[in-house]
Amino acid sequence: KEVLEVGNFYNASEGEGLAFTWPTWKFWPIKIFSMQIDHCLLTKDIKLVSWKRGADTSSDHLPLIIEFSL
Repeated sequence: KEVLEVGNFYNASEGEGLAFTWPTWKFWPIKIFSMQIDHCLLTKDIKLVSWKRGADTSSDHLPLIIEFSL
């Protein structure tokens, strides 16, 4: 929260609800412990066009696919 305020940023996933990006492991038994630890921070002069999680790439994180305009 402090980084957002001090840097005058906003989080691209704002308004996306529960934007879990970690972990992706198929055997992860309890989804309640999933969390969003991957973020894209933008400044107010960068317009977010789209935000989505990408497909599982065999990493323990889901990729973020961000489209923006200047």
